Amino acid sequence: MIPKKKVIFIFILILLILGGCRSFRSYLEKFSDFPVRSTEEVEQRQARRNRQQPGQQQPSQQQPVQQQPIIIIQQQPAQQQPVQQQPAQQQPVQQPAQQPVVQQTGRNTTVANDREGFVRLILNDRTGSFSIYHLADQSFKPLFSSRDPRTSFTSVLVDGKTHRLGQSKTFNIKVDNSGANPALVFQSSSLTVTQVFSPVKTASSPITNGIMITTSVRNTSDKEVSVGLKMLIDTHLGEGRGLNSFTTENRVIKNELLLRGNAGEKYWLSKNSSLSLMGSIINPMPVRDPYAREPDFIHFANWKRLSDAPWKMRYIEGRSFNNFPFSMGDSAVCYFYDPALLQSGHFFNYTILLTTEDALLYSQTDNPVRIGGWLNYIDDVRMADEVEPAPDHIALFRVQDLLDQFIKGEIVLNENDMAEIERIINMHRN
Repeated sequence: MIPKKKVIFIFILILLILGGCRSFRSYLEKFSDFPVRSTEEVEQRQARRNRQQPGQQQPSQQQPVQQQPIIIIQQQPAQQQPVQQQPAQQQPVQQPAQQPVVQQTGRNTTVANDREGFVRLILNDRTGSFSIYHLADQSFKPLFSSRDPRTSFTSVLVDGKTHRLGQSKTFNIKVDNSGANPALVFQSSSLTVTQVFSPVKTASSPITNGIMITTSVRNTSDKEVSVGLKMLIDTHLGEGRGLNSFTTENRVIKNELLLRGNAGEKYWLSKNSSLSLMGSIINPMPVRDPYAREPDFIHFANWKRLSDAPWKMRYIEGRSFNNFPFSMGDSAVCYFYDPALLQSGHFFNYTILLTTEDALLYSQTDNPVRIGGWLNYIDDVRMADEVEPAPDHIALFRVQDLLDQFIKGEIVLNENDMAEIERIINMHRN
């Protein structure tokens, strides 16, 4: 066994390498485009804003002109209300969702809570990324990895060429608030890809417990194109000693597995002692969309392998979720929809549900999924500078996660593993 003192020394060394900032938290705020702010701080800022007196200017109205504007959605009140009105006076859950209005700020995110206050959605209109949180133990916790939200993404395969949405310069990005649900829109000269996010309450859940993501791909060109789609979810709840990375209705998945969409499984599940994430394999909605595509297969594998592959990666049944040294025990699930011809002016729809655990969802035929509404607010968090985190820094984050797991006793490292980690660290010391 490796002495823990040596591991702790290397752990501290990583933090020093990530230096140039006074703390690891300030490093994230300097290089990440995601706000490093606890839920408690956000709620305190929200409370301070609600206590402001009439006529007092809101902080969001004082943003510098040079900042890039993004869209933050607020719910339209039924009547003209004073500025100081509390969110609790908004319409109850059972009333239909109203058309949202737009307010421009100097930030890059759209932050939305469902009307019941149990699900939080964050969209980034510069990177095209999204994060989903669920209220557990009085704080919002991510349902999948959120430290760098871009580790989960959608790609389209157009006439044999892969485009990772949010990174491909072929597609422009914007947030669309024209409907009751916010959407990410990726547009090129020949395709428009729209991802709509709807809060849902599944069969036996008394509260809103997830989101339905409907991705629509429309051919806006004057000729047919071949279109395929994949969506990678960087899961994390099932990682760690004593946990199963994934389970389905009939399987326990501890190693790499390629699951056909017609294999008879209805969902996959990733969970720990306090939170769960359930993803649909078949669409449980009773009314079928005639334009909908079901996944051809779902790949459970190491995140880095799935992320690095332009489209499909080579499948090795039973391979571990390790990809040393950057990605140890790092699981992910990837939906694949094989390419199909899309006629001019036509579209494909792809629907995925990401919710907390509810196995009864797929046994109930009467109203298994109920669509909720959003209660949107402006989050008083100023975004970091427009700087992309460097790939080598992301690699160091992965090494840090690896050492965290070792210190907690979740994995075992040998001398060769430690020598390789030290070699990688030494590459970035200067």
